[in-house]
Amino acid sequence: MSLRMLLDEYRLLTTDLTYARNRREIENRSLQYAQRGIDAARTGITVIPVVVHVVHNPSIPEQNISEAQIRSQIDVLNRDFPKQNPDIVSLPAAFESLAADTGIEFVLATTDPNGNPTNGITRTEIVLAKPDVCQSGLSLMILMEVTDTGKIASGIASKQKYGNFC
Repeated sequence: MSLRMLLDEYRLLTTDLTYARNRREIENRSLQYAQRGIDAARTGITVIPVVVHVVHNPSIPEQNISEAQIRSQIDVLNRDFPKQNPDIVSLPAAFESLAADTGIEFVLATTDPNGNPTNGITRTEIVLAKPDVCQSGLSLMILMEVTDTGKIASGIASKQKYGNFC
């Protein structure tokens, strides 16, 4: 872990009470599983419906990525999470014991919160003074609702309900 990551973690733990509480809960659950010798809390594949929000500047057409690009990246995730990615052979030895098939599959959501059909992709035009949406310069965000309803939510992304991947 880099020094910057450690500092970011420390900042979150000391300034964001919700983050600190959630982190403590995760640590406690992990410890309980380890103490009981439980390897996995679930079996089979967990399918996670995702919504891809393409936030783009209309004057920079390449930011408005295609549906094919989005589906391609979902495919990449679905190869990475079960350790099926071609570059797994170049995994550093120090991480070999940590790599595992997560039993997770990502799919584009097919139903919105009102039960209406969706393709799981939203597009928002925005002109920013600073062009990088996710600090890394990417214009793609995957917002996944962490529930088992299979529905997606709209509106402002809550840190408690969503995982944001930039």
